Amino acid sequence: MSKAQRDAVSSHRRHQKAKGLVRVEVQAPAADTALIREVAAALRTGARRAAQVRSLLRRSLRPQKSLLELLALDLPDDVMDEALARPKVRGRDVEL
Repeated sequence: MSKAQRDAVSSHRRHQKAKGLVRVEVQAPAADTALIREVAAALRTGARRAAQVRSLLRRSLRPQKSLLELLALDLPDDVMDEALARPKVRGRDVEL
């Protein structure tokens, strides 16, 4: 790469950094290349569409609640405490 090309790349990256953008490299299947570029373009806009994309991605990547967690949300605390309580068994008698 010539000095002029290096300077141009350096200048471009400096301008992007001043705008608050960073360079990111990802590895993904070739089939997802266009999708990743579209997502990156939408996020770069900083507009309402970027907020929608962020929200959608965060919702879809959030860990799903287990069935127990979903059921626990609807039950009163005392019922959950009773269901999760350990039995008060001291063990078996042992003859020494």
